[in-house]
Amino acid sequence: MDATRERNLMAQVTYKLQDYKTTLQVYTDLLKEADEDETGDIATNMLACASNMVDEFQNVDSMITAKGGFEKTYEYWFNLSMVQMHLSLYTESMNSLMHSF
Repeated sequence: MDATRERNLMAQVTYKLQDYKTTLQVYTDLLKEADEDETGDIATNMLACASNMVDEFQNVDSMITAKGGFEKTYEYWFNLSMVQMHLSLYTESMNSLMHSF
């Protein structure tokens, strides 16, 4: 198993174990090396993590914005909506949710 696949698996396992801090660290490392095809999936997963660690959202949002240039899937918009809802940004959350359809 190559190192990238191993780190992806580690991120999935730590997420399932609700170790969101470790998961976010792994995804942050993966994002630095990601190509355009991988970036969208990693960003989506980082947002899922941020929905459980709302205090980290600004950092996650900055990293995702800096990477840019990827297709935002319905999962991305849904996860963003969940983070915004936790932050009581209800109008933004509804707009993101509408993008997911």
